[in-house]
Amino acid sequence: AAFREGRGTRDLSGPSGKTTEQFVATVMEDLTRRMASGAPPGSYTHTPVKQEVQAPSRKFRKNYENVDESAMKAFFDKYDADKGGSICFKEFVEMTVELGIAPLKVETVKQKEKYTEEVGAQEK
Repeated sequence: AAFREGRGTRDLSGPSGKTTEQFVATVMEDLTRRMASGAPPGSYTHTPVKQEVQAPSRKFRKNYENVDESAMKAFFDKYDADKGGSICFKEFVEMTVELGIAPLKVETVKQKEKYTEEVGAQEK
């Protein structure tokens, strides 16, 4: 019942979950209440709940400890042109173009592929 009612542990329920000690306490309260009532536990009807699946933060990876956050802040500030503490779409576009990671239009990709094929054919 604890997990169904949002009283699960953090390892299974995420940051909003209970610590092990809190979970044990809530289960103990449930058992104490059930034992005192003498009645069997109520029946459970499953109600599907749509949950958002979130990818775990990359901060939990081993290499994160090697990331220089002060350098990252300086890098971020470089593209935060208005110094608003966030990057707007225009600033994001500027950053991706400068880094060479901006997605290209389909026509451009096809032209580059055609050129590469032509150059490769000439070299043979």
